[in-house]
Amino acid sequence: MDLDNSLIEYLRMTTNLQRAHWETSGRYDSVNFWLTVACAALAAVAGTAAFASLAESNVAWIRALAGVFSILAAILASVQGAYRSSQKAELHKNAAVKYGNLRRKLLWILDQKRATVTEKEIQDFLAEWGEVDKESQPLPKKILGRVSKQTNADIQKALTHQAPAPPPTSPAPGP
Repeated sequence: MDLDNSLIEYLRMTTNLQRAHWETSGRYDSVNFWLTVACAALAAVAGTAAFASLAESNVAWIRALAGVFSILAAILASVQGAYRSSQKAELHKNAAVKYGNLRRKLLWILDQKRATVTEKEIQDFLAEWGEVDKESQPLPKKILGRVSKQTNADIQKALTHQAPAPPPTSPAPGP
């Protein structure tokens, strides 16, 4: 594989990873939001039911309902803590930023240094990429697959895009 094809393949891969980490981050942010909303709603209902059961202590189903909602709120709070979705979202955002930086370096190389890039510069780039890979969280295969298809189509479209033809020139006016 020649250098241009290698650089384009690196561009595909870093773009895939950047997009997949952003999408995964959004997924974890969404999970965190809905767990928080559900937990708060259940806690509010449990608190309201608890006060109602104190006012009417002879109604057993209200006390049972308050207990059920209290237990559900506690379970959701522990699931939220164990799942650590907000922390996972932050880790994926950080990875997306780092892969984006790598992608921009590649774009700069392809645009400005393609003819003069050295083997050492490529090796330094690959070493930096390896460090980012080590620090990054694993990606869900489903998200990476979906993002890869879209990225590959986008890059192929960009590579086959031809510059528009220059406008026709008008003949010089005669004397």
